Amino acid sequence: MEGGKWKQVGLIIGVCLGMVFLVSTVAVAGAADEQSTDQKTGAIGANETVAPNAEAGLDQQVGQYETVYLDSGDSTARDGDIDSYEWEITHPDGKTSTPQCADCQQSQFVPEVPGTYNATVTVTDTNGVEASDTLYVEVNEREPPETEVDGVSSADPGSTEEFVVSGTPGTADLLSVEWAENGLTQTSAFFDDSTTKRYQTTLPLPGIYTIGATVVDTSGLSTQDEHQVEVGEEYSHYVVAIDETTAPVEVGEPMEVTVTVDNQGNLADTQPIALETPDRVVHAEKNVTLEPDEQQTVTLEWESCDTFNGEVTAVSQDDADSTLVEIRDGACDVDSPFEVERFDAPAQATEGETVETTATIRNAGDDPWLTSTVATRPQGQKQSTWNQMRHASYRCSGRVLSVRLAPATSQ
Repeated sequence: MEGGKWKQVGLIIGVCLGMVFLVSTVAVAGAADEQSTDQKTGAIGANETVAPNAEAGLDQQVGQYETVYLDSGDSTARDGDIDSYEWEITHPDGKTSTPQCADCQQSQFVPEVPGTYNATVTVTDTNGVEASDTLYVEVNEREPPETEVDGVSSADPGSTEEFVVSGTPGTADLLSVEWAENGLTQTSAFFDDSTTKRYQTTLPLPGIYTIGATVVDTSGLSTQDEHQVEVGEEYSHYVVAIDETTAPVEVGEPMEVTVTVDNQGNLADTQPIALETPDRVVHAEKNVTLEPDEQQTVTLEWESCDTFNGEVTAVSQDDADSTLVEIRDGACDVDSPFEVERFDAPAQATEGETVETTATIRNAGDDPWLTSTVATRPQGQKQSTWNQMRHASYRCSGRVLSVRLAPATSQ
């Protein structure tokens, strides 16, 4: 009995231990099943990643041309860190662009057209997961100020010159102006009741100076204008260009040469514009007066009783231009108004001796600056080749000279 008693006690203990083991086993299995269920949801499980939280910022309302500041610094990554940013701007017409820095956390852009702009940022975390958010910007129409700088266009080295900026308000009132020379800021001033401001500066050396002014209004909008000044010695520079001629003509017919004269210097001047042949004989001439950067068209007329086929040149003191013309053979009815007032020569000479003669020629007509030829030759002998001399009296030894005279003058 006693042995049976111990058997009964052992069975009871065994059953009890088995129940405890069974309960423990079931509890552990239940915990494992619960953990497995959480992993399958993907909410915070170890095998699933969570998208970052993109924040483009609060919606904004700004004026036209006003800078819009973008900041995605509030974006967060639940699983890792934010690795990159990418901004894109959608305009009111549907077109897209990028701000000043497309891949920065902070950026900016300036809307030029009124309407609604969408600023979308896409953030990517260190796991490569992306998320996007959009900021809406409402842009109201606004007019910037207008700016105009005026002053001298040319100056002497070392001179002090004054420049004036005129500002016209847009949507907002004028606030200030900033002056610059060749891109370097010099000074600034605030507008009061006037819409103009003056600026004086000394221009020390020859060269091109750019005087700039930037006008800012009370809303922060600004516009700028520039004015150039050429500093150097005063000079005129007459550039000539032959436009057309009436050639070919026959001898005795006037040939017209049309010339455009352009003063490309910085000084008003008067210069003679002449028509010459290769022998440097002047066949026509007119005085032309021009202001700086002014042009004028003149017609030079040459009427000759001699045939000619070659180059004629329009000449100023600074420039020349040439063209080919032809004066053909024909009848010449031109009466020369030139008269020989005085002619002196030796009464006799020996063979081989050079004979010098002196002639005084007068233009008895009304036409200005006519040209004629003067020649001396022994009777019965052919006239020799001539050379031009530029003296008040002409000494000839078998040579032909060109003479140009104003009306009622002698040489």
